[in-house]
Amino acid sequence: MVTDCFRGVHPAECGGKAPLVRQSVKSCADQHASPSRDNCAMPRLWSSPRRRHRAWRFGVVCALGCLVVSGCVPSLNWREVAVPGPQMTALFPCRPVSVARPVLLAGRAVTLALQSCEAGGSTYAVAASEIPDPAGVAAALRALREATSRNLAAGADLRPEAWSLAGTTPQAEAGRWRLGGHRPDGQPLHADTAVFARGIWVVQATVIGPSLSDAKTQPFFEGLRFAP
Repeated sequence: MVTDCFRGVHPAECGGKAPLVRQSVKSCADQHASPSRDNCAMPRLWSSPRRRHRAWRFGVVCALGCLVVSGCVPSLNWREVAVPGPQMTALFPCRPVSVARPVLLAGRAVTLALQSCEAGGSTYAVAASEIPDPAGVAAALRALREATSRNLAAGADLRPEAWSLAGTTPQAEAGRWRLGGHRPDGQPLHADTAVFARGIWVVQATVIGPSLSDAKTQPFFEGLRFAP
């Protein structure tokens, strides 16, 4: 259906119009059953042939617009999801699954809460953990980044990215990196990952896939927001 034309468009770029109304785990696609008046909703298909033609023409224009908007990936369906621990929200292109498990992070036993999903051949994930001792936050951030590098066998290809997120607690080990590595079978695998802190909470946001582009990664990282 042409109603899906805005899938993959970052809310701030939805057809060049006003941003989408922020939602909690609710996508444009979820609105098909009961369209609202925001700019994800399509016009009603009235019984009049003339109006049906106008609606069809609008849909064609909308679909073409989606293809020319920078960063548009039709297979991605962005929605805002709460990350309750550090009191933030993230923008996922799919409905994430949440799990929590005990892990050793920089030698400390902590609980790591992970939200992740797969879309367009890439995996999107946000992991968060509360560090009991504030002095251990920097080591935890470093451990998260190093673990990602080891998993990709990417020690020789670690490129820092200029990136910042409002509301974070300044940490020397915080930042964003692009890594190039490979799977155990030798196939190429790339990651775009950011680690940062808010108080004693450490967070890692990551996109992993065989190939990455700004269209896949930028909406994800730009959608990270801390509550006021």
